[in-house]
Amino acid sequence: MDKEGWTKTVNAMIEKGAKFASDEDKDVLIESLARDYGPLPEGEGKEILLKICTICHDLQKVRNRLFTPDGWKAVLEEMILGGAPLNDDNFSVLLAYLSRNFRAEQ
Repeated sequence: MDKEGWTKTVNAMIEKGAKFASDEDKDVLIESLARDYGPLPEGEGKEILLKICTICHDLQKVRNRLFTPDGWKAVLEEMILGGAPLNDDNFSVLLAYLSRNFRAEQ
């Protein structure tokens, strides 16, 4: 679900008795759920990630990792050595997608 979907779910839980110490806590939870369990960012590379990376990994493995572009390059090279079916074209597209959307501070 996206942020709107998670907001509806959290509000339904509140109606059933869930409690938060503050509205800020509720907002933090919704942001976290949308970030960690929401849809992937759109863009070229998303389909490659869904078709190739999820052969072996769930999306949380990708979402919970933040790397520099060089870090993602090393990860992808390691995955290829492990058998990931990435060709040269897919490699560069996926590297750009991961570097743009799951980037660590340099």
